[in-house]
Amino acid sequence: MKILFVCTGNTCRSPMAELIMRDIAEDEGLSVDVDSAGIFAANGAQISMQAAAELKERGIDAYAKRSKRVTEEMVEGADLVLCMGDGHRRMLVESYPKEADKIKTLAEYVGESRDVKDPYGGDYDTYRRCADRIEGLVDKLIKKINAR
Repeated sequence: MKILFVCTGNTCRSPMAELIMRDIAEDEGLSVDVDSAGIFAANGAQISMQAAAELKERGIDAYAKRSKRVTEEMVEGADLVLCMGDGHRRMLVESYPKEADKIKTLAEYVGESRDVKDPYGGDYDTYRRCADRIEGLVDKLIKKINAR
């Protein structure tokens, strides 16, 4: 299964989701191909320092992670496109209507309703809360995938 996580700039939420998913999936022995991108990302930007520091606290090295803008090929090539917010989902569905069935918010896909709030510009506690939320959603995502 190929999963694409999407947020705005691909420097906070979606790379955290990608790397947390990859880490947990590896621990669980789950074979998934995981990537992330941003709707308005500048290709090649570094992950935010706070996001990288929070991931490091979780034993995940994110300092080499670079942002990339979402492309049609990425969306078409994914089995599942999981957005951090409903605004991202709506923009992608509008841009790629043929792919609409596989474009969801991460929260929606696992049975929750609240978007993953953007931590950009926040302090380390804000990033920690965001990473905790993402990790909880990713745990549910992995359970859902394993139940298939």
